[in-house]
Amino acid sequence: MKTSKLAVLLTLALSLAAQAGEMGTRPQGKDSGDSGSLLGKIWEPDKPRPAPEEQPFDVPALSSLQNWKTFKADYVSRETRFEIATDSLTVGEQDNIVRFAVAITPKGSQLRNVRFEGIDCETQQYRVYQYGSADGSWQKSSQPWKVITKNTLNVFEGALYEEVCGLSGPNKLEQSIANLGGKPTDRLRGSSNPK
Repeated sequence: MKTSKLAVLLTLALSLAAQAGEMGTRPQGKDSGDSGSLLGKIWEPDKPRPAPEEQPFDVPALSSLQNWKTFKADYVSRETRFEIATDSLTVGEQDNIVRFAVAITPKGSQLRNVRFEGIDCETQQYRVYQYGSADGSWQKSSQPWKVITKNTLNVFEGALYEEVCGLSGPNKLEQSIANLGGKPTDRLRGSSNPK
């Protein structure tokens, strides 16, 4: 009898804790309904999310990126190599969008695909801004914002989301770099935003 009462109390306590944690995850100052909350992200994964409002930003020269760190993504082909340029990592001072250069080298290939992307922690979306070309320049992408889904070929965005985003928005840059296996001194450029 004592065991069943303890189980009920534990279940109730966990439920209350989950609700309390949920209260702090809603976006502030936006009329976005439940889609911005943690439960909204879990229960409404197919509901279209609004594209985030973006501030102007600079794309680093591809040739200037020197600090590439390998990171792991839970992907069927574990031999695919994923890298992020920690010296490209920035957080927008006004829009809080995490921007970075990422490289993907498929299993058995010498071809390294480089792109410059953004992740919006609030809406759990990503966007490809630019693709690296063979001549070392960037080519613009017209790709819209897409919901991060861990069960797709671009699963690495889900892995990056977990490393650069916290429950209340983007992590501080130093924390994101440490999460990605780098050192804070690996960051050489970007905004002065301490996030």
